[in-house]
This record gives sequence, C-alpha cells and structure tokens, in this order.
Amino acid sequence: MESTLVQVSVEAIRPAPAVGPMGGAIFDVTLRGISANPDACFTEIVRVGSKSYENIQLLQKRGSVVVELLGLWQHDHHTSGGWISYVFRKVTEQIEALDMTSQDDTPYGYDAELAQSILIALNKIYPATMPGPMDLKHALSNVPSDTSLLTALDALLGDGLITGRPLRDHTRAGNRLAILANIQITREGRKHLAPPGEKVPQQPSLVVHGDHITNSGTVGSIGRNSTGAVATSGPKHDEALAALNELLAALKPLQPQDQLLDRAHRELMKVHDELSDEPEPDQNNIIKWLSRSKQAIATASLGYEVVDAAHKLFSLFGLG
Repeated sequence: MESTLVQVSVEAIRPAPAVGPMGGAIFDVTLRGISANPDACFTEIVRVGSKSYENIQLLQKRGSVVVELLGLWQHDHHTSGGWISYVFRKVTEQIEALDMTSQDDTPYGYDAELAQSILIALNKIYPATMPGPMDLKHALSNVPSDTSLLTALDALLGDGLITGRPLRDHTRAGNRLAILANIQITREGRKHLAPPGEKVPQQPSLVVHGDHITNSGTVGSIGRNSTGAVATSGPKHDEALAALNELLAALKPLQPQDQLLDRAHRELMKVHDELSDEPEPDQNNIIKWLSRSKQAIATASLGYEVVDAAHKLFSLFGLG
C-alpha cells in the first residue's frame, strides 16, 4: 500500500479571542505540513485548549513529527474534519507516546546512540537512499528531535560514514546543517556495522538478536573521534533475556517508590516483549528503549545489585 509522509511543525501560537467552557485559555495554533506530495502540504490554524496546548509546546520544542498517510488518504479521512484533522490527531498521539524526558535538549548536542541508530536504519535499505531527514525521522519512530537528528547527520557526514546532498545555514554560527537529501550509508559506515576483520558484504546482512559494539575508544561511540564497530555476531538471544530478567528482578522491589525506576521498568518491559514475542526483534527499538532505561537508572541512587545487573545488560548491547 502506497503511503505519504507529512512532516508537521508549529509555525505560530497566539491566544485566541475567546475562553474555554470552564473559563480556561484557548490558543490558535498555525500548523505547517510539508511533504514530497504537493497535495499533502498545508498551513492550517487549529484552536486548542490548555491540555492540547501542552502537546503543542512539546511539538514546538522537538521541531516536528512525521505522520504517515496510507492508501487513498484524501478520501479515507474525509469525514470528522477531513484528513488534516486526522493528521492533527496523529500528531497528538505521537507526541503523547514519546518520552519527552529522554531527549537531550542541549542545543546541537551530539548523540552517539542516535548516530548508531541512523547507520542501522540506512544499512537496512542499502543500496537505496533515504530521501531526507523526514523519511529518516519516520524510520526512527519520531524519537529524535530535529536538532539532534541534524547534528548526528552532520557528524556522520563529516566522518565519511554517510553521503548526501547537504544544504547549510550560512546565516548562523558554525555553518550548521539545515537539510540533507539522498542519504546513503558509505562503505566506511557499513564497516562500523560489521565484525572486525569481516569483509563487508555486497548486500547488508544484519542480525538483530542483541547486537553489540566493539570499540577501542568510548563504548558506544559512533561519529567524530570514534573507531567502533557494531558487531552482528552479538550475544545469544537467551543470554540477553537472562540479563534482562536479572535486572527486572533487581528493580522490582524499588520500582513502586521511584518514578525514575518506574519509567526504566516500563522501557525494559518493552525490550522484554520484543525479545520474547518477535521472531526478528527490531534492534532500532531495542537500543532506543535500553537507552531510555539506562538514563533513568543512571539518575537514580541504587545499590550494587541493581548497578551490576544493569551493567551486564547494557554491556551486551554496547551501552555499558
């Protein structure tokens, strides 16, 4: 089934000349949708209350989210406000589903784990190219903010791990990357996704049952000053599940009393379900969930048993 991607961002937010039914504030939000399909591009003003306004602020903070329209979308979503209203509902759902605290909001902060995820996503479609950041963001489940994604792409481009057609913002300090078209992983990039000494195959062959990183520098680093490689002969499936279950058991007595650990537990359960239920677990998602749980665990004050169990699990996936 053919699909159309629409990248939605906030163009403006203004107080509306009205009040809500309970006397609350109302806002007029100008949303902009851009797409490779001209029929899916739009600029629309939607009126939202205080609850939806929080989601709009989060969307503005992240830059954009990408919505996928399937089939005859102009006709399928003709009722209940039409397809643009459908897009707005999907934007709201995706913003609410994202863990907003998992993103590093430091301007232009480099995220090595995101760079790794980008290489994995590009390797899956090699030798085809990714048309642009919108398509890549969709492939990464909308997790990275626009700033984080462009920073990681810029680093990978500078290291020769990917190629593309860059457009830079010459009006701002640092000559920042504004967009990158026709993104493709290079031979050097594919070497990062192969065990040391193994010849890079003509077509990608990626095993997703618990890949790990072998790195002579900082563990898990990909990008500038890194010499790492994601090994496709990673830990056995049973070993990964055993380490995961050990950490879940160590967290269980502490989880109800600590919000951070409760968040970590939820992310780890997603990993558990993926490894247990899926015949071919999605490594992209596993790394994403493990990274979120690691961040929450690192923030909490924990005893040796939890720290040791966490180190065992995260090390298996190159996040130690």
